[in-house]
Amino acid sequence: MATFLIITPYGNELEEFERWLRDGSQHLVLKARSGEEGLELAFNHQIDIIFLENHLPKSSGLEIARILKEDHRTCRFPILLMTAQADRSINEEGTKIGIEGLIYKPISQENILFCVDHIVG
Repeated sequence: MATFLIITPYGNELEEFERWLRDGSQHLVLKARSGEEGLELAFNHQIDIIFLENHLPKSSGLEIARILKEDHRTCRFPILLMTAQADRSINEEGTKIGIEGLIYKPISQENILFCVDHIVG
């Protein structure tokens, strides 16, 4: 059983991801609507993959990713940053921070499950 953390302010994405990730499995899916809430969950759980929206209220996903990668409790958690922008600077900044990858929107179940299989196995 894997534990996933989804950080996005978009309720429809939270529900869709949860359905995709739990489809026929016993995975634990933690959900946060803000970066601050996501940090709290990450600091208190062992996470297999963090799916992190780049556009969050009060902070960017890149800022939250930086905090996670700099903290000894969460630095090993794989982070996949979700974005609708095909912006080279996001990719460059994400690489500097150490995120494992970008997922461009629109997101499909196949993309998510491919990432899960690739990272978790």
